[in-house]
Amino acid sequence: MKLPSGIKRLYGFKDGFAAVLLDNNYWSLMDINGKLYGNYLSVNDFCEGYACVELKNGDFAFLNKKGQLQKERYQYADDYHEGYARVKLGKDKCGFVDKNGKLQKELFTFVYNYNEGHACVQLEDGSWTFIDKNGKLQNGKYQYAESYSEGYACVQLNDGKWSFIDAKGKLQDGRYEYAESYNEGYACVQLNDGKWSFVDTNGNLQNEKYLYAESYSEGYACVQLNDGKWAFIDIYGKLQEKRFVDANSYSNGFAFVQLESGQYAFIDKSGNVKYKDFIWGDSFEEGFACIELPNHMSAFMDKNGQLQEGRFEWANNYMNGYARVKFVDGKEECIDRKGNICFNKDEWKKYIFEKPQLYKYIPFFRFADKKFIFEIQEIIKKYFETEKISSGNEHKKQFAEKIKEMTEIIKQKNIKIKEELDDFYKIIKKEKNRVLENKKINDNNNFFEEMQ
Repeated sequence: MKLPSGIKRLYGFKDGFAAVLLDNNYWSLMDINGKLYGNYLSVNDFCEGYACVELKNGDFAFLNKKGQLQKERYQYADDYHEGYARVKLGKDKCGFVDKNGKLQKELFTFVYNYNEGHACVQLEDGSWTFIDKNGKLQNGKYQYAESYSEGYACVQLNDGKWSFIDAKGKLQDGRYEYAESYNEGYACVQLNDGKWSFVDTNGNLQNEKYLYAESYSEGYACVQLNDGKWAFIDIYGKLQEKRFVDANSYSNGFAFVQLESGQYAFIDKSGNVKYKDFIWGDSFEEGFACIELPNHMSAFMDKNGQLQEGRFEWANNYMNGYARVKFVDGKEECIDRKGNICFNKDEWKKYIFEKPQLYKYIPFFRFADKKFIFEIQEIIKKYFETEKISSGNEHKKQFAEKIKEMTEIIKQKNIKIKEELDDFYKIIKKEKNRVLENKKINDNNNFFEEMQ
């Protein structure tokens, strides 16, 4: 594939524009006609009509689709969500701007993006609450809070227990050791005895308890039974018969599991094994899953378990009909769903390169007390959703236990998070570097100074 002159790398088109790395190592945004819009230190994709860009002086601003920059400049900025973008103006001064660049009056130590009409914000005293789009604060304050999902927000109360509030701030009766946000009508919660279960939006608990559980996905939840085996339950709590050594949630109709034989496989929603002669697999995207064969070569498998002919050193999942792969001869190419190499200098506009999945941390939110713990947790969650870690849920549980341990240390010693998480940083950085090396991604940015 021949890229336009001056472009080193092309990433995925979104809303008619693609992020491109230029030969001078600056970034730009390019439309489908090949026109470039500016030179920046970094760029985000367009979101709600604007792209967040980092200027050469280190300031951040917003670019519209005509290539015009808003006049306002920020120490940091994020994409627009529900009409507002979160920005940093200075130390502990975070807030929201609308699409006209008008800043809301209230500023906070930390802010989440707006979701379902509310944004989760951290106040000067370290507590958390919510703000609506008119800038009105809810009355309740919490040790920590998550964004609204399906009409409810997950909050940690002053006694350390977790519960849920509705859009008006009304608290549910239930109290839990830990809770995750609602998904498909249920929230995954940890009970006082350490077991896990599910609660509906009315606060009603399912009867069964589990050693560990994942949130519902595509009508099923992945749970660990008392004997240590994994299985799936439907929204009524009915348990499927099949048992697994390890399992991941359903995605596009299939779940990736480890069989009792030790083999890895995909199963459908009836628990039927579709394919098992491989050592790892990604989720199905556009009808295909990228898998790693016993000889450590990558290939694509359809939902009938049939393999495409090609074998690669590595491969990314399909996106908009195309996948990026590296052949054994070292060449990186773009193939279509039939496995054909489809590079043509007149067709470069069609090629969709997957943007590297990096685990990005917002610099001006760093070390915001316990918030940093939960940011790390989200990084890890994203990591396991997007990258290959052979130990699956067991590895996730180890990270979760480490996070809990760090939280207790902070509470007991009242010391800075950075000092206690140095070893934790090293673990995650090591995994990130391993993934980048495997994918041959040239990335010179700091691990904790990038934003999704």
